[in-house]
Amino acid sequence: IVNRTKHGDRYVVEQTIAPVENDDGEIVNFVAVNIDITQRKERERELERFRNAVEHAGHGIFITDVDGTIEYVNRALEETTGYTPAEAVGQTPAILNSGAHDESFYDELWETILNGEIWQGEVINERKDGSRYVVDQTIAPITDDGTVVGFVAINLDVTQLKTYRRELEVQNERLKQYGQTVAHDLRNPLN
Repeated sequence: IVNRTKHGDRYVVEQTIAPVENDDGEIVNFVAVNIDITQRKERERELERFRNAVEHAGHGIFITDVDGTIEYVNRALEETTGYTPAEAVGQTPAILNSGAHDESFYDELWETILNGEIWQGEVINERKDGSRYVVDQTIAPITDDGTVVGFVAINLDVTQLKTYRRELEVQNERLKQYGQTVAHDLRNPLN
């Protein structure tokens, strides 16, 4: 029940009402027990707002425990990887391992985040269908009283950007070669 204080502030109570009977079994009164749950409701709203923010962030996000077991994935990660939450939760991010990085790459990553620091870099991953994709990934530790209890990974799929950049480099190299050829061809008649 939502109530108001005498000053007009709203508060929420969880209320239980029980009848009081006389010796003949007739209901003569009611007793109401109210528990103020205003703070709990506010925390629930705040958590729901954060959940919605993560779900609609536009970047693939997953949360793991301290051992790397996936506890949560958002829709964007599902769309990028092809793994449903049911398939990903309980696994480790190794399900995305494309084999493109050596063991020392992952050793450095784990050393950084286990020390409570943020790791950022590009990772070549593999989708459920076997195709590769590139993410700009940031992994941050989740702490409780200074102790690392899990990690949150935010993934920006940069595959198309990388492809576009390679295409531009190829075009630039062709233009450079064309420019050198034209310059050479113009110099010859002038000489």
